[in-house]
Amino acid sequence: MCRFCFLILALVLLAIAIACGQSERNSVANDNLAAKYLESGKARYAKRDYDEAIADFRKAIELNPRLPDPYINRGTARASKGDQDGAITDYTKAIELDPKYACAYYNRGNARYAKKDYEGAIVDYTKAIEVNTQDAAAYNGRGNALIAKGDKEGAIADHTKAIELDPKYASAYYNRGKAWLAKGDHDRAIADFTEAIQLDNRDSGAYYNRGVARTAKGDNDGASADYDKATEVGRRR
Repeated sequence: MCRFCFLILALVLLAIAIACGQSERNSVANDNLAAKYLESGKARYAKRDYDEAIADFRKAIELNPRLPDPYINRGTARASKGDQDGAITDYTKAIELDPKYACAYYNRGNARYAKKDYEGAIVDYTKAIEVNTQDAAAYNGRGNALIAKGDKEGAIADHTKAIELDPKYASAYYNRGKAWLAKGDHDRAIADFTEAIQLDNRDSGAYYNRGVARTAKGDNDGASADYDKATEVGRRR
């Protein structure tokens, strides 16, 4: 009888071991397939096929809901379609899965900025900076949100920090130029717009705003040349 009980126990343990092994293999297979859908979604997103990208990211999430990356990427695709609320939901889920994911805070800040929730955006950009103090984009984003709230000095400080972290950051020069322009410091605004143009001569906004600053200084010929260039660049894009 005892020998029979031991046999039953051994069979039960063997069945459990087989089931666990099968479960582990299924989990690995799901993770691998999820990774493939994630990469496929990124490729579709790069081609601006946002709906198909979202579908691939959704499949990746279904296969492995523990990974934050598919949520981040689906959020970005949703934001590209103008669905900021859906994007915020996805970024929030990514943050729940990984509270130290600076990119998730930064992206959620962008989505909140797009919704004109500047306070919420500032909170998210600040959190991104706390997680990664070298995040130039987060400083630049927070600077934009600060100037939207009328805090020109705070905006200039953040854009300056972004430039210190990344001296080739054309957008940070452009945005700081707008802050100087708002303060009426036309010389500094012109200097920043000029630097932005040197780094990225495809930005029609930099030419246009430099024209505005030159107009304010009475440099009508320089301003006219900038307005013409802004129009030319805008048509090429």
